[in-house]
Amino acid sequence: MSNWLKRLIRAKDESHSIEAKDESRSIENPNVPLNDANLIGHLGESLPSTAGAPVSAQSAMTLSSVYAAVRILAETVGSLPLQVYKRAESGKESASNHRLYSILHDTPNRLMTSMVFREVGMAHLALWGNFYAELERDKAGRVIGLWPIHPSRVRVFMSDSGDKRYVVYGVKGGQVTLFDEDILHIPALGFDGLVGLSPLRLMRNAIGLGLGAEQYGAQLFANGGRPSGVLSTLGKLTDLQVEQSRARWKQVYGGASDGNQVAVLEGGLTYQAVSMPPEEAQFLQTRKFQISEIARMFRVPPHMLADLERATFSNIEHQGIEFTTHSIRPWLVRWEQELNRKLFAGTEYFCEFSLDALLRGDAKSQMEGFAIALRNGIFCVNDVLDKLNMPRVEGGNKRMVQAQMIPLDKIGELNDNSSGSDGKAGSGDGQA
Repeated sequence: MSNWLKRLIRAKDESHSIEAKDESRSIENPNVPLNDANLIGHLGESLPSTAGAPVSAQSAMTLSSVYAAVRILAETVGSLPLQVYKRAESGKESASNHRLYSILHDTPNRLMTSMVFREVGMAHLALWGNFYAELERDKAGRVIGLWPIHPSRVRVFMSDSGDKRYVVYGVKGGQVTLFDEDILHIPALGFDGLVGLSPLRLMRNAIGLGLGAEQYGAQLFANGGRPSGVLSTLGKLTDLQVEQSRARWKQVYGGASDGNQVAVLEGGLTYQAVSMPPEEAQFLQTRKFQISEIARMFRVPPHMLADLERATFSNIEHQGIEFTTHSIRPWLVRWEQELNRKLFAGTEYFCEFSLDALLRGDAKSQMEGFAIALRNGIFCVNDVLDKLNMPRVEGGNKRMVQAQMIPLDKIGELNDNSSGSDGKAGSGDGQA
C-alpha cells in the first residue's frame, strides 16, 4: 500500500474520531474545531449588528467603502509579479524553468489565472480572515495545482498527535479530512497562530452602521425626502378611513418623484413629522465617518476610498508608500512564507513578490533613482532596462562606479604623485 493511500485512510479514521466528540473549543482539546467562533456563513447567511442591519459577506460588499477596500487589497496582491528564485552565492537567480513557476506565475489550476487565484485568496482573507486552497498532486505526490476552498466550508482541528487537520464540507453534503501538507492555509491576525479572526465578525457593528445609514438615506429619498410622520385629526376615523387616508397619502406624496407636490389635506387632517431630520441625526457626517472606519479596518489610505479631505498633492505619494509598506507588505509576507513552507521546503528554491511596481514613484524620481544606482554600481544598464521592460543591450551587464571618490587619507599621496608626474614631464621636455 502506498504512503499516499495510507495517509488518506488515516485521515478518514481521524475524521470519525473528531466527529464523535463535542466539547469546548480550545487548542489543548484536539477534537473540536478551532475556528467555529470565527466563521460567518456563506454569502446568504448573516450576523446581527447593534445598528440593526444584518452583516454578511454579501451585504458588506454592497457598502461601497467595503467593496473598494477589499477590491484594492485583492487587485494589488493579485497583480504583483510572483517569481520563483534559486538561492545562489551571489544572492538569488531567476528560476523561470522550475516546474512550479507556471503554477504560481500563470495558472494555479485549469480554471483560473494566477491573478484571479490571488484575488480570491485576498478577498477571503479580508472578509473571513483565512484562505484555504487544496494542493492537487499527481501520482508521484508532486503539486500540480492549487484549488481555493470557501472558508465557510472548512473546519480546522488539532489531531491527537498535535497536527492540524482540515475537515472540508462539500457543497452537496459529505466531507473529507485533509492533512496540513495537503492544504495551503494563510491565516490573518489571530490569537493562537493557527487560524485567523474574521474581520467581518469583529467589525460587524461598524459595517452595520454604514449599512443602516445607507438604508436610511435610501428610504428617506424614496419617501420624497421627507421623514416619517403622522396624519392626525380631531375627529374619530373608522378603520377603513384610516387605511384610505394612508394609502392616498403614500400614492400621491410617497415617492421621490412626487416630493415637490403640494399636499392637500381634507377632513381636518394635519401632518406632523415624528422622526429625526437628517441634519439633526448628522446623516452626512455619519456616512463620511464610516469611510474612515472602513479604511482603518482594512488599513487602506482614505484617499484610495475616494475620501480626499486630508489628501494633498505632497502627501499622496507618501501615503502610497505607507500603503505598500504597512498594508500590502505584511499580506505578501504571509503569502510568501506559506507558499515556501508548502511548496519549496527543503529545497534551494523560493518564491517572492516584486514590489518594484508600487515603489516606482513619478517618472522623474524613478530616473533619478536609476541614475544614482548606476553611478554607485548597484545596477548595471541591463538591470535598469529590465525594470523599464526594454530590450537589453550588448555589454550592459557590467557594473560601474565613478572613480573620483577616494579615501581622505589618500589625498596626500595623490598630490605627491601628481607633482612627481609634472616634474618628470618637465625634465623630459627639457632634455628634448
